[in-house]
Amino acid sequence: MHFFGHYALPVVLFIIMVGIGLSTNLADFKALIKFPKAAILGILSQIILLPLIALLIGWGLNYSDEVILGLLLLSLCPSGTGSNIITKMVKGNLALSVSLTTASNIKSLLTIPLFLSIYLKEVQGEIGDIDLPYYDLSFRVFILAIIPTALGVLLSIKVPKLVEVTKKTLKWLLPALLFGVFTAIMFLDDKKEADVNIFEMLIPAVIINLVSMLTPYYLVRLFKIESKQALAIGIEGGLKNSAIGLLIATTFLKIPEIELLILAYSFVSFYLTFVVSLLIQKIEGYNSKISSL
Repeated sequence: MHFFGHYALPVVLFIIMVGIGLSTNLADFKALIKFPKAAILGILSQIILLPLIALLIGWGLNYSDEVILGLLLLSLCPSGTGSNIITKMVKGNLALSVSLTTASNIKSLLTIPLFLSIYLKEVQGEIGDIDLPYYDLSFRVFILAIIPTALGVLLSIKVPKLVEVTKKTLKWLLPALLFGVFTAIMFLDDKKEADVNIFEMLIPAVIINLVSMLTPYYLVRLFKIESKQALAIGIEGGLKNSAIGLLIATTFLKIPEIELLILAYSFVSFYLTFVVSLLIQKIEGYNSKISSL
């Protein structure tokens, strides 16, 4: 029985995406115009750099084909409300973070089914005969990511008082809902039959979290992007909406190793991203003081 994975997860994901839309307003998109170089680099890093990072990690560390596919899936997932929360906590550029979160959810409609289909065609037979229904997957992402996000944005425009009333609650409720449903899937749904367990998946989960955050951060800094903007881009890269990844893994891929990898990632990514972001902020502040002397 996979009640929480098959039934509770889509409902929670829909609620989370509405929450992302509610936390977005048209003014946030001005950040894409105000900081065009940062916005372009941030979007390109999510489309090109992060999938490349995932594959290089998998190939370089000689992971199994199943784990590499899981890493790729994580890299394609859009960012979520957790990235906005952390960006605000460490005083990154919140407007840029929110606009990149929304943009990443829109681009996921194309990149998730396209990149997964291309990769599976290349490794077909090595992982198994996986028939990935491109249009069905695209439709599922559209229904559970794009539609609720657009609904949330519409509500934020039409009923701004609703945003003010729910904003503080949603900030913590949405990550709590996600953590709760992931915990239920892990401990209450039927056990996954795999040659590995969730603890073995912690190392690749931590690696992709750290590398996907630090690489975009330091790369955009090379382009003279201000530290607060770079921090927002790094957090967006490192902290993914793994609920979408888990939904795809349980519904379409049905590979236990991938499910365990995404569950492991979901349990560690928020806290690890926050700690690393805080360290970066402290280091940048220290360097700024030194340079001003």
